[in-house]
Amino acid sequence: MGCNRDGFGFFGGGFIWILIIIFLVICFFDD
Repeated sequence: MGCNRDGFGFFGGGFIWILIIIFLVICFFDD
C-alpha cells in the first residue's frame, strides 16, 4: 500500500518497505 502512489514510491513506499523489513528482522530475532 503506497508503493507507487502518484510518485511517492521513493519517499512513501520505499520508507514504508524499509520499516517493514526492520520490523520483520526484529520479529525474527524476537522469536
